[in-house]
Amino acid sequence: MKGNTDNSGPQTRSLSEAEREALFKRLHLAHMRRIYQDVAVQAEKEGWSYADFLTLLLAEEVAGRKQTRLQRLTRSAHFIAHSGLRGAIGRFLDRERREVEAWIALGNDKSQFRQPPPPPSDVEQA
Repeated sequence: MKGNTDNSGPQTRSLSEAEREALFKRLHLAHMRRIYQDVAVQAEKEGWSYADFLTLLLAEEVAGRKQTRLQRLTRSAHFIAHSGLRGAIGRFLDRERREVEAWIALGNDKSQFRQPPPPPSDVEQA
């Protein structure tokens, strides 16, 4: 046997900034990529454990994804931010709805497929 080679410990190597950036991108960790440096500095100053450092990064990534999703859904809902424009569009849609309903009623009155009026009820009025 050649010497004692204990490979049971963790293998570490330092990544370059470019390699780290590439991994963040490949794993789609956009928020973590933005905050990594600041969190690393804070963790080093405060003597965090690796587990605490990783936990914070993961929690921030989840929070960032939730925020991004909320922004995307809000944007896709097409909310109108300007209250004056929102009110004008609402009033227009109300008028338009009434006009369409009037046209439908007129069409139903003139249609050859209109429904006959209901027969008078046999119940006498008191």
